[in-house]
Amino acid sequence: MWKLGETPDNFAQLMSAFLTEGLVVSPWLAGVTDRRFGDDVFALIDSEARDIGRSYWTEAVHIEVFGHIPMPERLPHTLAYEILASTAVSIAHKELGNPDASFEDAYQAIDLLREFVDTHGFAAVVFIYTLATAYENYHALMYYGSIPERTFTRGTLHRPWVHYSLGDELMVGMLAGMYVIELADGHRMVRLTDLGRERFRSMEQLLGASGYLAHRMRQVHISQFNLLDNLAELAARLTPHLFSARVDFLDWVGVEPGARVLEIGCADGIFTFEAGLADRVGRRGRLTALDPSRGMLLRSEDKCARHGGDWIEFQQGRAEEIPFPDESFDMVLGFAFLHFTDIPLAFAEMRRVVRKGGTVATFHPVQQRLDNQPFFRDWFAPLQELARRRHEDRPRDFLVPGVQIRQWFNAEFGASSIRERGVTLPTLFHDPEDVIDGFIRGVGWFAEELATVPWQAREDILKELLARGRRVCAEYSREDTTIHFPFQALLAVRT
Repeated sequence: MWKLGETPDNFAQLMSAFLTEGLVVSPWLAGVTDRRFGDDVFALIDSEARDIGRSYWTEAVHIEVFGHIPMPERLPHTLAYEILASTAVSIAHKELGNPDASFEDAYQAIDLLREFVDTHGFAAVVFIYTLATAYENYHALMYYGSIPERTFTRGTLHRPWVHYSLGDELMVGMLAGMYVIELADGHRMVRLTDLGRERFRSMEQLLGASGYLAHRMRQVHISQFNLLDNLAELAARLTPHLFSARVDFLDWVGVEPGARVLEIGCADGIFTFEAGLADRVGRRGRLTALDPSRGMLLRSEDKCARHGGDWIEFQQGRAEEIPFPDESFDMVLGFAFLHFTDIPLAFAEMRRVVRKGGTVATFHPVQQRLDNQPFFRDWFAPLQELARRRHEDRPRDFLVPGVQIRQWFNAEFGASSIRERGVTLPTLFHDPEDVIDGFIRGVGWFAEELATVPWQAREDILKELLARGRRVCAEYSREDTTIHFPFQALLAVRT
């Protein structure tokens, strides 16, 4: 049994099962902030949510999760609706590459939630939902210090997707000793108590350890990638020599015609088709292109239809869980995908699915200190300030030092079988819209840093970065806003 403010011993396992089975707790995790389906789909989801709430919510569940704290009557319906709606939108992202959920997506979400409840109990769903949504509330108050009561109950700053008042949640939090309302300049302001701040820190640690926070970033990244229609054009403008680097990488790797090849992170197929990987494999071989984003795979499949290639197949999947048996390929390679993965797990999987004597190769950007660039310090000062608030000297990003990546590669393949090559490519910070759309919103360069702030604060920071970028690009020369970015190529032969 657990109570509000306490944690079930098996919470990490429950959250892992919840996420692994494809359930999503709020639209924030699906990368959208509004309803993405028609009235007919809404009616189905709303009806099923009411039925689930009536069927599974009992006094025993209330006592098990909340003890003596009263709960609003709408809670079981609300949590079931948010989970079903968010999961349906997430399924639409994965299956169709867009966030507009269909009847089929809604029915799949309903089946997933009912199966989870039947296996783990409704109390587990209530606890996951309560902790995740309370985290958003606490997170906003930790960031802003205090929020006007009316703004808080509307969810304006941190949960703009809700279509109901958060007044009940405020009341429950006050009864539990987490919130307090104080008068300031004639306004009723909500803030966390000392107990609430302590509870937030334990929530953050718990949700981080359970994989929830990392999953949230990954979900948002996939949805943003699906909605990025001009990825190849943006990449070409931001890093003009990136295309020639793809071709040079293929020359360096030496793809054998007729080989069984797995490409990881194919995205929209620019490496597969334009750079020439498919042609180098040829009709006597077999090329499998893997990507986690269904939207990107659809674009690759369109290119394949135009290009022609019955030796090419596409598969949705992640580098950390490659959906093929051991030793399925002669070569496993990928271009600019590694920094989106759990790198040690990706290397282990790449080694697993390549045959003995086969080749594994990757080309990827590596971490570089950019705060020594005057224009970068000026432009990205808001992110630097976020880092300072956490007593860290630089914003968090997803890039890893090349030395560390090489160590992981060595551990998997052995140093004697490895070749390494360093490349620097000029990256142009000349157009603020391209930089924000491509690097920040698109590939999520500072997604981990931006995940430390509430939803509205994130949007405000992005707007500020765009405005600062326009000023910086007007004040600094094009030479001063060009960074020669380091990339690393690694190749190993499996022994």
